[in-house]
Amino acid sequence: MISILFLSLLFCLSANASDPPRLDLTNADGFYQFGRQLENIREYKGAAEAYRKALNLKPDSTIYLFSQARALLRAGELDTAIILFENILESGSTNSVYYVESCHLVAKYFILRKMPVKAEPYLERAKNADPANAETYFWLGKASEERYNLDEAIIYYETAIELDPKNSSYKNALLRIK
Repeated sequence: MISILFLSLLFCLSANASDPPRLDLTNADGFYQFGRQLENIREYKGAAEAYRKALNLKPDSTIYLFSQARALLRAGELDTAIILFENILESGSTNSVYYVESCHLVAKYFILRKMPVKAEPYLERAKNADPANAETYFWLGKASEERYNLDEAIIYYETAIELDPKNSSYKNALLRIK
């Protein structure tokens, strides 16, 4: 793993007058912004470390915890990411945008790795928290499709389309299995 200090040095050396202001790595928001930059260049382990440092400075921040979990998930560190997402799900309000998005990220990870049964509890949590979220129904359709339950998948895709009629991904998924 490339060290966070090496990457920050790299960013400082490559800065010029047209670059955005340099990051202040003495406060939580600076580490958070640095983590975002690292995610943009797909350096997920470094991003997770930057978010961890932000959390050390501001431990009650849901966005820093969510960002760290997302970066770890993208880095392939599923077990650690799941623990952090579970912390969000257990401690946060179901009304939080991070609650539903945490459910979606974990579910997508499992579905894309052909483990739909592991995804479904997370999608049910998302559906209970926000019954009008079209993306939840789309991913429930994907999970049903992976389990070869096409009748159920059709119902979920139709619900996703009903909630978000302009989304072409939802329409394409339905057309593919009908």
